[in-house]
Amino acid sequence: MLRDYKECRERAERLEQQIQESRDMYEKNRASILREMKMKETMLEKRIQDAQNQLMDQITDMQRQLTQKDHDYEEQMEETKRRYEDLITAEQQRHERRLAAMQERLSEAQQQQQQQQQNDPISQSQYEQEIEKLRDQLSQEKAARAREAQLYQTQLKQKQSEPDAVERLKRANAEQVAQQEAQVQRMREMFMRESQEQAMHQEARIQNLQSEHADALKEARDQLETEREVWQIETQAALDQVRRQIQDEKEEEIQRINREWQGKMLDIQTSMSKDASAIQQHWSGKLKELEEHEKAELDRLKGEIEVVKDRLGNEIQKRHRLQAAHSALQQREHSLKLESRILSQQVQHLTHSQQQMARELEELRTDYRSAHKTASELLSLSGSSGPNADLQLEELLQQSLRNVVAYQMTPTDQFHSDLTSMIGFL
Repeated sequence: MLRDYKECRERAERLEQQIQESRDMYEKNRASILREMKMKETMLEKRIQDAQNQLMDQITDMQRQLTQKDHDYEEQMEETKRRYEDLITAEQQRHERRLAAMQERLSEAQQQQQQQQQNDPISQSQYEQEIEKLRDQLSQEKAARAREAQLYQTQLKQKQSEPDAVERLKRANAEQVAQQEAQVQRMREMFMRESQEQAMHQEARIQNLQSEHADALKEARDQLETEREVWQIETQAALDQVRRQIQDEKEEEIQRINREWQGKMLDIQTSMSKDASAIQQHWSGKLKELEEHEKAELDRLKGEIEVVKDRLGNEIQKRHRLQAAHSALQQREHSLKLESRILSQQVQHLTHSQQQMARELEELRTDYRSAHKTASELLSLSGSSGPNADLQLEELLQQSLRNVVAYQMTPTDQFHSDLTSMIGFL
């Protein structure tokens, strides 16, 4: 009986040792999984930080490029505006100088003519020289007018091509912004997909760990129940064998030792009952400890799950911050569009100024035609016959000078007044 009891205790100790080994293996696996989770979490945070840094660098680079392009465009517009203002000022000054010089020369010619009329008649050579001078001046004036018209047409073509450059700049900026938005969306989707995969992987590992722990506990319980049944069967078999041996050996002395045997059997049964109760209480305590440990492990795993949920919540907040940064970038894009619209309005204003210059040039041409008409009328008043509309302005002036020579002996006050009014009009 003592030997059987000792074997039962050894089996119980072996079961406890197996349970302890299973518990150590469980703790080791749990620690390994936690280290792996922490390592993956660190790597995920590093990748998120790298992605954020890369995104911020790209946004900063794009803002710097947009700022540089705006600055270059503003400098180009200022340079164009300054160049056109200088050109207009120079043209106006040159035109004023030409008009003043022409008026001065005509006044001098008129004074010389009056003096010559008073002193002596004009010679043919001086007359030819004056005609040549006037012809040269008119040729130079025509060439200058042609160059100015060609220059204005070239500048007008350049101004018309500038809105196309602005449109290309707008399209390039829009394409860059679209590429940046697509890259931000792709990185956001990649981050969400990796976060979901990590969460599903960790949840599967936790479920596998819980299943393995539950299987180990069930296996330990089954093995303990089997060992208990085997122990009971072996104990009962040993008792039966002892009973048979005593029955065989002490059959002649049954009557004599019956009472003694019954007393011994009673003592043995009492002892067995006490031992069985003690063993049952011991294993009940072990089972209760295992259940409490399992409950504690489940509570701890629930706590770890809550920690993982909190970290996922932090990642969601980070994603919201990224969305806020993206909204700020969209507002910046809107402001850039407004600035581009303002620049387009300035270009339209410059185009309007160019059109106004063209109108002024047309007015100068109108003044030239009016001067031609006035010269024709003056020539007709001097008594010249024949068509005057086909003659150029220099030819009309030449004809007028000839009429002056013809009328040098006649009163010319009315003619001089008409010529003076024509010069003032020019």
